[in-house]
Amino acid sequence: MAFHVPPPMMLGILGEPDDSDIDRDDARWYFYRQATGECPAWPGLLATTNRQKSKLIDIINDVTTMMYTQNGLPITASQVLKSYTKLVTWRKELPNLVANIDDETRPPLPHVLSLL
Repeated sequence: MAFHVPPPMMLGILGEPDDSDIDRDDARWYFYRQATGECPAWPGLLATTNRQKSKLIDIINDVTTMMYTQNGLPITASQVLKSYTKLVTWRKELPNLVANIDDETRPPLPHVLSLL
């Protein structure tokens, strides 16, 4: 059985926020309608979520490359710890608006939950 590892995808991390990101973050997100007909809305945080997903994809890409690159060298514990440290650091540095899913005033956004 032959197996070929796909070539690594080179994905760039999205840059720093700009003015258009503020508009995307402020766009309203409407949750499911209530029986009363009222539909609560909160900021969608789309640009922030996409920026964080980009960072996470970059870390996952590094881990995938480390695991599936055929260079003949075994993976060392320090490589695994560096990757784990990147993941933990990424999680700790999530903006509070995205990371706080226990907020009593509003439920977490579905696209934010995909990060966690």
